[in-house]
Amino acid sequence: MPDRTISEGLSDRIYGTISRYPQKVLLSDESVDFTGDDIHAFISEIRPLITIFSQRRGRIGILIPNSAVLAVAILAVIALGRIPVILNSSARREQVEALLPALNLDLLIVSKAAYPELDSACNIVSITMSGCMTFIQRDGPGRWHKLPREGTAIILYTSGSEGEPKGVQLSGPGISYTINHLIDYFELDGSTVSACIMPLCHTMGLNTQFLPVFFAGGRSVFFEIAMSLGKIYRQIIQAEATFAGLIPEFLQLCYEEKMRRGIEPALNVRHLQIAGGPIREDHLRRAMHLFPHAVVHKGYGLTEAIRVSSISSSDPLFFGNNEGYVLPGQTVVIRDEAGNVLPAGSIGRIHVKGSNVMLGYDNDTIDAPVTDGFLNTGDLGSLTPDNCLFIHGRHDSIFKISGERISGYEIENAARAISAYFRDVRCLPLERSGRVRPVLFVELSQVPPADAFAELRLGFGRQLLQRLGHKLKMPGDIYFMENFPRTHNGKIRNKELKNIIIDERAEYLGTDGGLRFFFVPGCSGKHLCGEGNRDAMDICR
Repeated sequence: MPDRTISEGLSDRIYGTISRYPQKVLLSDESVDFTGDDIHAFISEIRPLITIFSQRRGRIGILIPNSAVLAVAILAVIALGRIPVILNSSARREQVEALLPALNLDLLIVSKAAYPELDSACNIVSITMSGCMTFIQRDGPGRWHKLPREGTAIILYTSGSEGEPKGVQLSGPGISYTINHLIDYFELDGSTVSACIMPLCHTMGLNTQFLPVFFAGGRSVFFEIAMSLGKIYRQIIQAEATFAGLIPEFLQLCYEEKMRRGIEPALNVRHLQIAGGPIREDHLRRAMHLFPHAVVHKGYGLTEAIRVSSISSSDPLFFGNNEGYVLPGQTVVIRDEAGNVLPAGSIGRIHVKGSNVMLGYDNDTIDAPVTDGFLNTGDLGSLTPDNCLFIHGRHDSIFKISGERISGYEIENAARAISAYFRDVRCLPLERSGRVRPVLFVELSQVPPADAFAELRLGFGRQLLQRLGHKLKMPGDIYFMENFPRTHNGKIRNKELKNIIIDERAEYLGTDGGLRFFFVPGCSGKHLCGEGNRDAMDICR
């Protein structure tokens, strides 16, 4: 029977879904399928261990690389009235072991193959890819940790591009709100086949992709990103997916894969969502080229508020520099630095209120930026009278240059358009001699020939000024590299970029037009999740 301690009936809904589809495959990957009956059997088998060795609403860590088994474990923990703490299984063992003591787990569910002898003080359920379980007792029952906030249903860890991991407590009502809205918005039902590319420790992969499809009775087909970067597009086609979700960086990989291999378009996809980073017009054009029969959706969200806004390709404003309309049931206001609400069209800090906003950070190790129910997202934006949201960058990326304020986001967009050799650009603040100046990092799609590279550098400053339309003093340093260091879900690691300067790892190329140019060697290899980036991966999202 369902456990009724989880808010808004998520437990009831899990049991209801698997009961309605006993013989249908709801979850699958290359090695295993799970029908509704299979999920029910998994829950029944793990129930005695969870009941004895964890408290109601206690935290249960889940560390499983196989996404289909991970998905079943998440459903089981929620169905049995506990709180899943979803960890990133691509992290190295020593990283995981260093983080575990701070998580206050009653129980830990791990992959037997990936973590055969994990050093953990809490009790462990070791699971094989087929779902077979072994219990490893490290502690007796009854030594419980302090419970998460009332109403918490899931804890996702995020560290963004910098900083320490933070456990985000998401509520049952907030997750249910997101599920219900997206089922209708994406027209999900029992015929939906979802290509799940993003990992389930990522809010996009879990809350806006897998859970809505599962509760709609659709089938989720999982792919392991680290093993699939060069064949994402083919996997979507082979799965006969009708629904997919991608971050902008993965769209680029799909486009390169299609053009390199001459692959026919993915015609079965009916809805494609794009989120998880700045979305440019070229991303949208490529999405429509890759998925010509799909309604394409772009949106703005974050782990602490799941999905905030969205707009589809059927809207005339789709190609504009906006992140769509604020979703029904949410309130977004723009405030100045003093906290005053600004009128429509003004640029300020984005604050979000709604059931989707997190309850707080786990264990209260970090002050949550929530006041009177409003989350300070840390992003700069503006809002039109009809609630269309525009993003202008992060509040900590605003520079005052030659008396004018300009955002790093604006500089990035201008620099990115200078050359077809530029895959991406990141503008970061760097303090020197008591002054904060912008520094540009440029990710190259390929290293240009020597003469073309020299010409590009010579005209770089002039073209950037022309595109910005500002009379400002240019950033002094430009760093070129083949691949940005990224997390497992594609987010650029700002801290790693800054360390390149601190550690003096770049080769000096020369000075042109008052700008100093550098090249960062040793950055070739896989674009995301390669062995060269493994040390830079987050333990969680």
